[in-house]
Amino acid sequence: MAFALTLAVATSAAAAASVPTRVKAISRALAFTVVIDGSDDYGAGILVDPRQGLVLTNLHVVEDMQAPRVSFSDGAQFDGRIVEVDRTLDLALLEIPPQKRPAPVFGDDIHLEPGDEIYAIGNPRLLGFSVARGIVSYPERTLEGQKYLQTDLPINEGNSGGPVLNARGELVGIMSFVLKNAQGLSFALPVRYATQRFTRLHR
Repeated sequence: MAFALTLAVATSAAAAASVPTRVKAISRALAFTVVIDGSDDYGAGILVDPRQGLVLTNLHVVEDMQAPRVSFSDGAQFDGRIVEVDRTLDLALLEIPPQKRPAPVFGDDIHLEPGDEIYAIGNPRLLGFSVARGIVSYPERTLEGQKYLQTDLPINEGNSGGPVLNARGELVGIMSFVLKNAQGLSFALPVRYATQRFTRLHR
């Protein structure tokens, strides 16, 4: 009985210790997450390289924006300029003035497994910097020749382009789309495809 009680207390203490760590990781991720709006369109993005002022998002978020406006959670706003796009991957790279903000820590999406906890930050229905929690449903789902991270994250219009994080707060994907007329079927593009595509992210 004493052993069981000790084990329960230890387990409870470990779980409690993980909460501040997770909250701290999400807080750090909020600092490199942006919301993007313009021309009645809106979405989210990721400040992937603060030194160069490079923001990664989905192309469908900014394609019809004449003047993308990039906003941070502290209220700072900047005009963005599209510098590179990839229509196949539905990606766009924006440029804003160089920033003194934390950069994402890139995680390993390859070893994610079904049931792993993940988080998404976005701008659902213009509710900027909203955090959602879910799990990995299928790590490498192939759709139309491209591999995606399938999740059950509750995603809405405006989440596109935002970061998907593992339990340590590391960036593993870019939220891309949901299947229409379905529930719990949301898909993120693994971030490694974006870093392979845009050479400016290797500087």
